[in-house]
Amino acid sequence: MTGTPNYDYGDPLKLSPAAGDAATNSARLAAACGTGKAVFVTRPGTYQFAYTGAGYETDSLGRAFRKCVDLGNLPLLRGAPGVVFKLADGQMQDTGTNRGPCSILCSDGPTDLTVQGIRFEGNTAGQTSWTGDYNTSNEKWTQYDGSVGLLVSCINGSYGRVTVEDCSFYDFFANPCLADGNNTYKGGQFIGRRIWYGDCGEGLSIDDSADADLEDITFVADAGTYTAVDASTKNKMAGDGLETARTRRVRVKNFRSYTRQGTALPGGGGVFDGGGADSIEIDGLYCRHWAAGVGADISNATPPKTVIYRNHHYYDIVQTAMFFEYPANYEMENIYTYNCPHGLTATAASSARQMFIYARNCQFYGTGDALYLRGDIKMHGENI
Repeated sequence: MTGTPNYDYGDPLKLSPAAGDAATNSARLAAACGTGKAVFVTRPGTYQFAYTGAGYETDSLGRAFRKCVDLGNLPLLRGAPGVVFKLADGQMQDTGTNRGPCSILCSDGPTDLTVQGIRFEGNTAGQTSWTGDYNTSNEKWTQYDGSVGLLVSCINGSYGRVTVEDCSFYDFFANPCLADGNNTYKGGQFIGRRIWYGDCGEGLSIDDSADADLEDITFVADAGTYTAVDASTKNKMAGDGLETARTRRVRVKNFRSYTRQGTALPGGGGVFDGGGADSIEIDGLYCRHWAAGVGADISNATPPKTVIYRNHHYYDIVQTAMFFEYPANYEMENIYTYNCPHGLTATAASSARQMFIYARNCQFYGTGDALYLRGDIKMHGENI
């Protein structure tokens, strides 16, 4: 654990594993969150949760903000081994009381929140009346506008520190866990340790935050069986495997992402998107069968100053293993690619600043172009 202090625990929270008690579970957890004490779920089991309000809310960017439980300013939620939080059937519909997407847990602007040891399940098969038709994008598998396991938002102010440890997220239309500051660098610090997620519309997202510190993260993507609602969801992947857009400082250690079937994802973005981050360091990456590897979106207004990639392995990437689009300082060390059209694609798209690339100990096997460089780029290489 990451320096967990001694919390004032209430009595262990008793939830019901009965399928018909989803609303009761939501009410019990919400009441426990209101005590100001840490909450501990001690009894293993699958506990369903339901939305208990009416209508739906939106945040400052117009995104849906419906949730089963509002954690408020809860300090700690911890589950014993075998505790599963699952979205109940019928919580996401195109019309009516349950119109729009729904998250299981939500906390708006928490001061210091820790969530540990819980498996979250989005139950996409149970949302049979959901087509994504509530908004103009008409998408079921999407970024933001879909079910989320844990949503940390900042509608009423920035959040302080959020820690997620030893949690897994499975089968969500959108992100498994989303922390969003709603404005560049506005959010606080997000700490993630030993997080696993799979079969989601997009990966873990920590956007518009001050700091993202992630370690031992795994995303197992589904290359061809997104058919939970109907055949139109097949092969839908909305976005990136891990996103830290517009987050000031990003540190990632040991991130693995691959597809269960051993075939390439038919769409979606890259395994990592750090567009708008001030500094990025990724030490330890295993990436296979993605459309693209690591990079950043050139459309973001705040280019990073420093990007460091160490100990990366890329296999069977459809487009390019790495893509650099900002006029920044890039450092690559101990990089291995196999069966990728390009090992590195770099485009210096700015006339104001030069791109600097420092590369050491890089091996490119079975690759069309090891280095595909365009624009004003200065590169120093050793043992390429």
